[in-house]
Amino acid sequence: ELQCSGVDADTAFASLDRLADVAPLPEVWRVSGTAAAGDALSPEALFLAMRELNASDIHLFPGARPRFRVDNRICDEELFEPVSTEQITGLVRQIAPAAAWTEFVRHKQCSFNYHQAGIAYARVSAFIKTRVPHCTIRFLPEKIPTFEDLRIPEMTMAKMGNLHTGLIL
Repeated sequence: ELQCSGVDADTAFASLDRLADVAPLPEVWRVSGTAAAGDALSPEALFLAMRELNASDIHLFPGARPRFRVDNRICDEELFEPVSTEQITGLVRQIAPAAAWTEFVRHKQCSFNYHQAGIAYARVSAFIKTRVPHCTIRFLPEKIPTFEDLRIPEMTMAKMGNLHTGLIL
């Protein structure tokens, strides 16, 4: 346990990095305290960032900035500061239906649907791994893209839509 009173989170993490260079340390860090807690994560801000970046997913885990999946690549954007355990837990508590929150508390994992009105729907998976919360949000736009948006020939899709046997992949 490393206690840093009166030090901001960036300075604390830099100290941990220096310590890790000279001593074997565990893979996961837990940072707690009022300075580490940070402001509550805004679901709307996360969804707007996902839409702006055209991201399919966002991954949250303590000590790292939110990671966006764009075109199947993980991007470490500097739109947000690193998030804390408290911020992730607070976000899950804020957006989870009561039954999903109860499942998260009892079983250390849950999955649920969420709708950020005017922006998107999402499939949320929250879980505890190595005693810290993680959260993955799959972005599902409110407006279903057209064949034209997806650059799929409409005539081809119409032909496939009229098939009545077989499996189309």
